[in-house]
Amino acid sequence: RLTLVWTGGVTGDTSRSWVWLSQPDDGGKTWSDPTEVYRGGTQAFFHLKTKGPHVYLTWHGGEGDTAGRIYWNASDVGGKSWRHPWNEPVRVDRAPNSNAAPTRLAVAPDGDNMASTWREGYSRVVLAVSRDRGKTWPLTDVTVMTEDGGNQLRNPQVAVAENAAYVLWERWPDK
Repeated sequence: RLTLVWTGGVTGDTSRSWVWLSQPDDGGKTWSDPTEVYRGGTQAFFHLKTKGPHVYLTWHGGEGDTAGRIYWNASDVGGKSWRHPWNEPVRVDRAPNSNAAPTRLAVAPDGDNMASTWREGYSRVVLAVSRDRGKTWPLTDVTVMTEDGGNQLRNPQVAVAENAAYVLWERWPDK
């Protein structure tokens, strides 16, 4: 089953951003009306993964000064229905004043373990791991790297195996 996810946004006096999802029932000849996954004031970025009949979608979004939160939803039936209503997704990051930015998702070969990584501001890379196909996420995030100097941490990526998660990131000098 195909799943198409995309974002859109406008800026000006106020900023708005959306994430939409659409799926066909006929192999891609016609598509469902778009489902609004997210609407907020921060430009949203998403990551979609599939494993057999499972579809996993994570994205970040927020409002104004609370620039980012990490959200999650999943389908166990190829996207025909979803575990949570779109207006009540699971929040993966746990920091009360999170400034989370684009998230990346990995699913282990066994399909049970998955990991999500993101950056908070440009000074912290964070990881969360679920061991039950994303049904539960830890109550605390794991800080993988912090940078207090003039460098910026960017573009974290993650890979996950049965009992380990591997995170890479870029470190950009300030000048």
